[in-house]
Amino acid sequence: MQKNGKMGYIDRQGNVIIDFLYERSSHFYEGLANVQLNNKWGLINTKGDVLLPFEYDNIDMFNEGFASVQRNGKRGFINKQFVEVIECQYDEGYDFHEGLANVKLNNKWGFINKKGEVVIPFIYDDADRFRDGESQVIKDDETFLITMSGKRLDTPVTTDYLYQLE
Repeated sequence: MQKNGKMGYIDRQGNVIIDFLYERSSHFYEGLANVQLNNKWGLINTKGDVLLPFEYDNIDMFNEGFASVQRNGKRGFINKQFVEVIECQYDEGYDFHEGLANVKLNNKWGFINKKGEVVIPFIYDDADRFRDGESQVIKDDETFLITMSGKRLDTPVTTDYLYQLE
C-alpha cells in the first residue's frame, strides 16, 4: 500500500503493520518481501524486520533455496540464511532449476551448480533454464537441446522452449 509516496503494509482491517518507509515493495512470498530504500533493495519479514540489508540493485524471489541478487551490475546468489554464497560476478543470471542456474559471463552463457561451480562451460549465445533434464541453448545461430552434463541432444526443438530465449 502507498501513502505519501512511500510503500508500507496493512492488515485486512486496515491497520498499519509495517510503516510506510519504502520507495518500492513486493508482495510477501513465503514470509518475505523485497523492499527498496535509498535506491537499494533488501528483504523484510512480515514483522518488518530487515533480514537482508539494503545493498543490492535487484533481488529475485527464492527458488530451490537461492535467490539471484544484483550489485554493481553483476549477479550472484544468496541462500535462505541471507548469505551471499555465490559472489556477484555474472553479467546476468536466473533462478536455479533442477540444481543448476543459467548465468552469463563475458557475453556467453553457461551453467553453475549451487556451490557456484561451473558445470557447463560459458560457450552459448543464449540458454534457457533446465526442465525435465534438458535446456534449450543457442550457439552460432543454431538452437538445440543439451542435457545437464552439457551433452548435445538430437531431439527436435519445440516451441515449448522458446518463451525465454531471445
